Amino acid sequence: MIEPTINDAQTIAGSGGAMLAGRYRIVRQLGQGGMGSVWLAENTLLDNKPFAIKMLPTILVSNKRAYRQLKDAALVAMKLTHPNIVTFRAFEENNGNPFLVMDYIDGQTHDDYLAETGYRHESNERLRVFLTNSLEEHDKEIGTLFAAAVSKEANEANYIKRDCPVMVVIGNPPYSVSSSNKGEWIENLVSSYKKNLNEREINLDDDYIKFIRLGQHYIDRNGEGILAYISNNSFLNGITHRQMRKPLM
Repeated sequence: MIEPTINDAQTIAGSGGAMLAGRYRIVRQLGQGGMGSVWLAENTLLDNKPFAIKMLPTILVSNKRAYRQLKDAALVAMKLTHPNIVTFRAFEENNGNPFLVMDYIDGQTHDDYLAETGYRHESNERLRVFLTNSLEEHDKEIGTLFAAAVSKEANEANYIKRDCPVMVVIGNPPYSVSSSNKGEWIENLVSSYKKNLNEREINLDDDYIKFIRLGQHYIDRNGEGILAYISNNSFLNGITHRQMRKPLM
């Protein structure tokens, strides 16, 4: 994994007091991780209003395709508004290096919040929560444009998927008839629910069905486990769900 260092960030942001795009004055670094570093900056054109500036590792913007994907993702993020998410304000450049501008929320860090509950880290190990698509099999090989920056996250998630006995699967699966999760691995698992069905319309491609099949997969692999979903109940008496019900009973 390529770790974004302070020197890599300073190549773009400079030290405290440096200016980005002629108006964002860097105050201090807020944090860094696998996808870059975040800095507190003041917009000098808006009475020094504070913003959070995310710098991306130079390796992620070294080719045009990666740059375009980053920009497209930023444009989508700027359309999202919700009380529980930080608002993205702009995608800008400084000497050819892109950066994201977000609202700055002055609050507690996760470590501060957990400390108030009495939790204490015994080491520098991160919280064991990983971002991954549960309906995708563990990656055999990571070959994306962002592999260098996300490989550690992906490898940690792969370890859970591949090697750990997942004993509890909980959640609220989406009710999405037009599922976009069409990977070969999950489709092969769900195919067992479709065997010997002669109906013209089977309707077994809903995401909630795929998540139930995922939970069954882990229970079958381990020999035991707990599956706890808030879920659509159409599989309980649906005609085309009869093959699905058999292994669940």
